[in-house]
Amino acid sequence: MTNPRAGLPVVVGIDGSDAAIRAALWAIDEAMVRSVPLRLVAALSPAHLERSHGTADPSVAHADTALRAAADAVAATGKPVQIETVQKHTAPTTLLLDESRSAALLCVGSVGIDRIAARVLGSTAEAVASRAQCPVAIVRSHSGTSVHTERSSGRNGWVALSFNTSGDHDELAAVAFREAALRNTGVIAVLVPSSAQTTARDSLVDRIIADWSSRYPDVPVQSWMAARSLDEFIASSEVPIQLAVIGPPDAHHLQRLVGPANGLSHFTQTECSVIVVRH
Repeated sequence: MTNPRAGLPVVVGIDGSDAAIRAALWAIDEAMVRSVPLRLVAALSPAHLERSHGTADPSVAHADTALRAAADAVAATGKPVQIETVQKHTAPTTLLLDESRSAALLCVGSVGIDRIAARVLGSTAEAVASRAQCPVAIVRSHSGTSVHTERSSGRNGWVALSFNTSGDHDELAAVAFREAALRNTGVIAVLVPSSAQTTARDSLVDRIIADWSSRYPDVPVQSWMAARSLDEFIASSEVPIQLAVIGPPDAHHLQRLVGPANGLSHFTQTECSVIVVRH
């Protein structure tokens, strides 16, 4: 299938946090496999513009520092990726939504381990994931992981592909298989229970999986039926999951997938990031 976003950059939201730098490091390979720039963007509140006439704006200095730190961390990996840095006077969510119009993928960090993180996720990452015009990656990594560590620790994990009641299953599969190939791992197709006509859906899923397996013959595939929901399947999976690919019907589970650890007390997949694919 033709990718209408071919050639567009991979965009990462930068706010000065370690989580944002981890998102930038996570996004390097995403940009390299597409042969596109890695675009690091930082938002400046419009209110700061009003206060900065004739004076140094501290928000500009903060953005400069944050972008430089992220760019330096990317450069330190030694990977040949083109880096772009941009800062604009606008709210963070507005900036990211604007960037999503001309991005191959939009990446934001998740700091989901406490109540403050839940509010951050709710106000930024979740809002962007529900309204962006390109796929959105919410990158989760363990709070103790060094921001300068490459993401090799998660490379043995599989990619979970969620098949819910609706959505563009073919587009979801395209993203999941591409991500699995990038990571040298496999795809677990997870069928989420529903009241829909399961026979027709299961037949459609089988055809889609067979089609994409033929395109990616080196990507192993497993199929599982979730007992109740995707997040509980991942939480209880004996197979490590490094990435979940979901559509809009599963977006309301973001808090439980990448949010606070107390969302699911038994959630052990602390390196599981999520890509939300919107048609």
